Amino acid sequence: MSWVAQHEAALFEDGEKPMKLKVEETKGIDEGRHVATITKITNKDVVASSGEKFEYLDIFLSLEGTDITMKYGCPAKLTPMGKLGRLLACFGELTVGEVVDIDKALLNKKISFITQNKATKDGIREDRR
Repeated sequence: MSWVAQHEAALFEDGEKPMKLKVEETKGIDEGRHVATITKITNKDVVASSGEKFEYLDIFLSLEGTDITMKYGCPAKLTPMGKLGRLLACFGELTVGEVVDIDKALLNKKISFITQNKATKDGIREDRR
């Protein structure tokens, strides 16, 4: 039975769903250069703490040689210096006023990135990408 089905079947008397999650092992990646393929792009509406609504993209990356899928999130606003614009610029020049098909520009493309792990003051490793 799926997690959703288990928890929908176990409603509290007041109608609230219980929130119980299993603690799983962290899947980490080693420091260094990695190659991944962009496998999926989804968009969602997000509400900021100020109440402002905006569109956000989740770009899913499949890390080569592993079963790890990572998610890179960015606002769905395209400017040359914005997070999405800098990613797209890796695959070609951006021109202000141009309309870009995000799926066509990114899906199934390979990207390379570097991961650095930084120890915090309490000794716990913190991933920096």
